Amino acid sequence: MKKNCQNSILFNGVCFFMKKIYILSIILFGLVFYFARTKAIDCVDLRLDDEIGVVFINKSLILVLGEEENTLLTLDKEEDMSNLSKFKYDDLNVLMLKEYNIDIDYDKKIIFDYDLDIGDIEYSRRDGVIYITYEDTNMCIYMGDSYNISDCQFVYFYETKVNNILVNDYQEIIFHHYRNALPNSFLEEAYKKLVDTYQIRDDELAILKIGEEDYDFIVIGNN
Repeated sequence: MKKNCQNSILFNGVCFFMKKIYILSIILFGLVFYFARTKAIDCVDLRLDDEIGVVFINKSLILVLGEEENTLLTLDKEEDMSNLSKFKYDDLNVLMLKEYNIDIDYDKKIIFDYDLDIGDIEYSRRDGVIYITYEDTNMCIYMGDSYNISDCQFVYFYETKVNNILVNDYQEIIFHHYRNALPNSFLEEAYKKLVDTYQIRDDELAILKIGEEDYDFIVIGNN
């Protein structure tokens, strides 16, 4: 009888131990699934197909994703690079308007003082406007001291002093940062010409996908 009781106690102990292992395994599997899912959500893959992606990382950083090359265009020194890690890409070129140290991993640093092609994207500077050109479509960045954006389908106004700039119905979308707003008179003129306007915000990620004949504009929450 004593031996049977000992066997019963031993059996119950083994069952209790196995039950704990089972519960811990479920918890561990759940944690692995959670972190894998979180990582997948945090890493945005644009899945480009005969198109490029223009991502507003923040006010001064624009990430241009292509099928062949990826480029970070830096308009000014920027300390906050956190949004950059939320996008999936392989190699990275850094295209700078002026030389300074940048605390990210990159393959090549280029000072932007001449026109150049990176992959299938052309970068050029003319009269205060930076052109990012793909398949005859111009994504432009207005830096000031210019009066002509007539050949720009998309325009980001980094500089918002636009006294001599005219909007026309060739433009598709006009961008500006919400802390550096365009004048109301200019926005009203864009509205009259049926040109869309969008404010770049710190709590969102704005993505423009440009194809050969069309485009998509995507906004996702930055959290």
